[in-house]
Amino acid sequence: MSRSTVSPTVEAVYEALDTVKDPCMGAAGLDLSIVDLGLIYGVEVDDGAVNVEMTFTEIGCVFTHVIGSGVYDAVGALPGVERVELTPRWLPIWTEDRVNEKASRALSGNRSAMLQKMKRRASR
Repeated sequence: MSRSTVSPTVEAVYEALDTVKDPCMGAAGLDLSIVDLGLIYGVEVDDGAVNVEMTFTEIGCVFTHVIGSGVYDAVGALPGVERVELTPRWLPIWTEDRVNEKASRALSGNRSAMLQKMKRRASR
């Protein structure tokens, strides 16, 4: 965490979160972040403390720790951040209705192709 007298903006936190990629999407060859997928439900900044309220694409996601670590690392690297809190939120349940336009384009019509890529990579 960095020490500074200037607190980060909510926009800066979202920019940092946009660098955190979803490992499942990466395995499918898609460059989509947790912001693209609509996993972020909210961000609060209070002086040097940042709270990120987020969900995952499914309960029991095996990559929860990877994504969580990415959140802590990306947000914690911002100037002025002294503490990062991650608050999981399970309701409302995540659906594809939350994805942004970039993710919608990447995912539309690509379901079977994405699954085939994942199968090929897993069999290597």
